[in-house]
Amino acid sequence: MIINDLKMKERLNILWTGGLDSTYLMVNLLRMGVILQPYYIIDKDRKSVNKEIDAIKNITNTIRSSNNISGVLHDCIFVEKDKIALCPEITESWQALNEKYTLGSQYDWLARFAKQENLKLLVGVQMESRGKVVHTLEGRSLNESTIGGVSVFSVEGVGGLNRDAQLVFENILFPSLIVGVTKVEEWEYLQKMHFGDIAKMTWFCHSPVLGLTCGQCNPCKDALNEGMAFRVNRFGRVLGSLRKLLYRLQYRITTWTT
Repeated sequence: MIINDLKMKERLNILWTGGLDSTYLMVNLLRMGVILQPYYIIDKDRKSVNKEIDAIKNITNTIRSSNNISGVLHDCIFVEKDKIALCPEITESWQALNEKYTLGSQYDWLARFAKQENLKLLVGVQMESRGKVVHTLEGRSLNESTIGGVSVFSVEGVGGLNRDAQLVFENILFPSLIVGVTKVEEWEYLQKMHFGDIAKMTWFCHSPVLGLTCGQCNPCKDALNEGMAFRVNRFGRVLGSLRKLLYRLQYRITTWTT
């Protein structure tokens, strides 16, 4: 009976980076019995790509051996960023948003990938008030709907939203499960649900040094400043402290000379 139910369920597509946000979201969905098809976009210029792929493979094996999962996790599909079809219209809209809101370049190729594959893609974005996506949407309230039994927010039918944001985000779905959830809460949830080993396998540093967190990239800075400093190794924490010290000195020198 369970097998028949799974066959009848809709398979949902999700962007997986091997990071805490997307992994937290996946575990939640799999515990709900959802069938997931994860995608990872390979950016050869990204220094952390090998660490992220290793995290995905290790987490996949651990999830499949868990007795606390009722959903199905398909093998992750790896797609090279350079093989995503060009779409000048989407790229021009992303450029317009980037100039105004400094929107990450991933939203250009994510939008083009989703359009190329004709799929709706779940993306784990916390949608915090200071986030770039929220600013890009200019405070518009997104529409909530249900897909495959999962509550999601989307730009579909949102009135007054600028055309560029509509085009870039038209195939992106923001699951309500992660909206407003902090990384500390994600980490604590995974511990509570006996997925602490999976939490530790996730990767976040964009510029690892000798396989260790750098303490300098934006995700490392966020970890140091938002209650997750324990995830940055001692070497990275020292670099992070030096960065803060140099920033303060630079600020004081600038203040004194103006």
